[in-house]
Amino acid sequence: RPLKRLRASIDKITREGIRETVQWDSQDELGQLVRAFNELQAQQSAQAVEEEKRLKFQTEIMEITLEHMDQGISMIDSNQVFTAFNRKFAELFQLPGSFKVGATMKDFIRHNAKAGMYGNVDIEETVERLTSSDRQFKTRQLERTRSDGTVIEIRINSVENWGQVSTYTDI
Repeated sequence: RPLKRLRASIDKITREGIRETVQWDSQDELGQLVRAFNELQAQQSAQAVEEEKRLKFQTEIMEITLEHMDQGISMIDSNQVFTAFNRKFAELFQLPGSFKVGATMKDFIRHNAKAGMYGNVDIEETVERLTSSDRQFKTRQLERTRSDGTVIEIRINSVENWGQVSTYTDI
């Protein structure tokens, strides 16, 4: 029985990541093994809590930093899906509140084309041209002028095996 309980706990940890204490009161070798197992569980749980606190703190610092930058910043993955962007990015491109992380580069370019950022163009042709694979993930710098005359400097930086990070500055 004690070995079955110990094995069941190990299986639960492996399968579900749930940490639990095995109840066993004997002082024999098996009892010592169960106590060592429980101590290891407690130690790992404490380490997991500390790591979670550290990651939460780092995430908060990054979010505060990104939201207080004078530049817009965005990150897209290798599938041209936005994985992050800050408030300034959304402001510079006058993005609607419905534009969220998970939107695609095609969504972004379509929005800009409808806003006249590329001039009087065929919107879908522009979307396809600007998201074509030969343009993807090449480090470059360019400028775009909004219809209100605001000029935005765009610096696109390729991130190998990942996607790209871009910064946007109102110049």
